[in-house]
Amino acid sequence: MGVPLWPLHQAAGIERIVVSTYQSASGAGAQAMAELESQSRAHAGASRSRRKFSASDRLQRFLPQYLHRANGYNEEENKVIEETRKIFHEPELPIVATCIRVPVLRAHSESIVIETRRALSPEEAREILSKAPGVKVVDSREKNHFPCRSKPAASTTSSSAASARTSRTRAAWRSSSAGDQLLKGAAWNAVQILEELVK
Repeated sequence: MGVPLWPLHQAAGIERIVVSTYQSASGAGAQAMAELESQSRAHAGASRSRRKFSASDRLQRFLPQYLHRANGYNEEENKVIEETRKIFHEPELPIVATCIRVPVLRAHSESIVIETRRALSPEEAREILSKAPGVKVVDSREKNHFPCRSKPAASTTSSSAASARTSRTRAAWRSSSAGDQLLKGAAWNAVQILEELVK
């Protein structure tokens, strides 16, 4: 989320973020991926597979993230809020986050609404994002092609973003985003940090 939002923040000043994340099994580790694959094979063969890692079946379910803190947000939601504020150097930035685990092996997706100090048109947002490092704008209404968790998002080091719509309320902008979190956010981030250190 931070990759496409940062250039928009620099251009128009983000005052509030509302995000719903749809997180793949890989975000919970190799055991979760193996469990989803096992349940998928069992479902295809009409047999029953046992849960070994999670409390609920992963297949055909959206699972809320558990371990709620005292503030009412769960562990993943707090990470989204705290890490975004840290990266943006905005310790009081209002962020509302909802995090759900979905039955997908790789790549997270997000639905994002931002409110900005000055209005951003879809055209200006697309122009900003088309020049932003690490962002690939995927926004074809004619072909009904938008960011998703499949091949365009998985196994790539960029974050896909659709700068699709403005809201009718305040200076708001609605978007969807997808990316392979095992690369951007983890492995690829480590490479980029190392490159900066050796410059």
